[in-house]
Amino acid sequence: MPIFLLLLPLIFEWLYLRDQENCWRRSFLLTGILFGILLTAITEFLTLFRWLTFSSVVIAWGGITLLLGLRYGRSRSAKFSSLPSQLANQMKGILRHPVYWFPLGSLVVITLIAGLVAIVAPPNTWDVMTYHLPRVVHWMQNQGVMHYPTSYLPQLYHGPFSEFSLTHLYLLSDSDQLVNLPQWSAMVGCLIGISLVAQGLGADGKGQLWAALVCATIPMGIFQASGAKNDYILAFWLVGLAYHLLRLQTQGMTFLDILLFGSCLGLALFTKGTAYLFSVPFVIWFAGISIKQHRQRSWQPILLVLLIAILINSGHYLRNFDLFGTPITTGGQERYSNEVINLASLVSNVVRNLSLHTLLPFDSPSNQWVEQSANFIHRIVGIAPNDPRVTWQGTQFFVPMLATRQWTEDLIGNPLHLLLILLSLVVLTVSPKIRNRTLLMGYSSALVGAFFLFCLLLKWQPWHSRLHLPLFVLFAAPIGIVLAHCWNMRLLVFSSLIALVVWAVPLSLNHPSRSLLSPPNVFTNSRISLYFQGNERLQQAYTSVVNSVDPTCQNIGLTLGPDIWEYPIWVLMKQRSAEPIRIAHINVQNPSARLANEEPYNRFVPCANVVLTSSTPNPAGMDADSGRRSLMLPSTQSKIEGSPAHQPTPVITPRA
Repeated sequence: MPIFLLLLPLIFEWLYLRDQENCWRRSFLLTGILFGILLTAITEFLTLFRWLTFSSVVIAWGGITLLLGLRYGRSRSAKFSSLPSQLANQMKGILRHPVYWFPLGSLVVITLIAGLVAIVAPPNTWDVMTYHLPRVVHWMQNQGVMHYPTSYLPQLYHGPFSEFSLTHLYLLSDSDQLVNLPQWSAMVGCLIGISLVAQGLGADGKGQLWAALVCATIPMGIFQASGAKNDYILAFWLVGLAYHLLRLQTQGMTFLDILLFGSCLGLALFTKGTAYLFSVPFVIWFAGISIKQHRQRSWQPILLVLLIAILINSGHYLRNFDLFGTPITTGGQERYSNEVINLASLVSNVVRNLSLHTLLPFDSPSNQWVEQSANFIHRIVGIAPNDPRVTWQGTQFFVPMLATRQWTEDLIGNPLHLLLILLSLVVLTVSPKIRNRTLLMGYSSALVGAFFLFCLLLKWQPWHSRLHLPLFVLFAAPIGIVLAHCWNMRLLVFSSLIALVVWAVPLSLNHPSRSLLSPPNVFTNSRISLYFQGNERLQQAYTSVVNSVDPTCQNIGLTLGPDIWEYPIWVLMKQRSAEPIRIAHINVQNPSARLANEEPYNRFVPCANVVLTSSTPNPAGMDADSGRRSLMLPSTQSKIEGSPAHQPTPVITPRA
């Protein structure tokens, strides 16, 4: 199966690096970073010649597999054969101590469940349907990741690394069966990487293992690990960034670690815009290390890191600059940043962002108490809780009584982990023994600074909790160290770990839209129905509108309203057609419209126009004058995963 062309290079490189580093965890982290660089380079190179096709991807990864395999095979180091015995010795050491059994077993169970869901369930969250996967299928159709005419600009300007990986998986498997695996792989990488970060901060074996367990049980992480978004992938690059920063601090400014730090920074920026905020404290820390160790030559490592980061992002920056006139943009459609920056706006956003993680999965008076407290704080600082200058357009702050089935991967909070973070910060502050660990204090301060910077600059949104995932992952290391520090209170420590696992396992089994147990689940429901799980009203409308298209029509035009699902159109159209079809946006009314006049988009002539809008149509059924057939879809009363107030209304317009 061609998909193994992505797996074999990873195995060969990990084995080789494990020999060089004599540490299987560090080798795993380095392998992930190298894979990210190779994936980016291959995709950008193939795009230059419009070669992003199945055959070219097979040749590229086949060649890399051959080269890495030959390098591994030619190595005569006796250490290669020591891997099984090394792992066996580590496992014996762990199994000798019953204190490790529960955390390690829980880690394995939660990770395997998330992996099973990732493979069995199709992608079905809102952003995945509106821009993550649509940009993938457009790239495959265009044979390159160049910008194209689209009604929804987030398909163009957002960081593309996650979708690069989805594109290669999609091409090699000829389906979306495996597109959830990058997020799950990033989860595994974060579990391994955060244990290394904890080790770098001075954690013993218990602290490292507990840091990994804390990371594995993050509710938002569990939900995202089986989906096709990009927050866990970003978390992996930031974990690598933090780990190599700690190495630079403790082991000196080696050229390799500077390269790896710059690569992690570049890949993080290449993945998601929030990396520009979360990485700032680490970059400042790196600059401080450089100045301290290199004095007058401190500009050299700083410049090298910036050049590496810019080089990784250069293709995307140039495409954005060519279309929008700036390398970093929101396309002029959306304003994410606060319109006022002062102490009141900062306090408002800190309170409201923290409140997203105080919700319990059952009706509780504490939810109402949190909302009342938040409103009281807003009155004190003199700012409205829904001030439009610091609140996403069309949203209002409130702390709802959430039922478990409404805990989507856009809205779920991490209340137990937030409590552990706050308690850990208190312990770090008041405990003289642990307070003197300057590296740990600096790391924790950097994370707090990243959160405050996030709140200072970005408008509050009710689905911000998913953007906080990298911070929760990075905070797992201090939590693990504090739990190990409090080991004399064994009952309290184990109660905390058990509570995390008892909370996490049911969540991993019962994802609201990708459940293994609750009917309809991923085994009893059809794959087409699972695409619409949680948004069932859309299935009949999308199916009807696709069935209304003439089966002989192979060029389908799309006219979309804002934030409308596009990917199901591709799935349903290709399912019913034995012939190759082409789908492209038409009637575009944004800066990407000028691309419609360029090759190859100017040669596209649609034989049907599928119109998806968020307005409720006149329920006339058939307009005799225009030949327009309208399919009415009832609107919903509440927003789901950031959806518009009205669900999309599909319309078919036959064209001459």
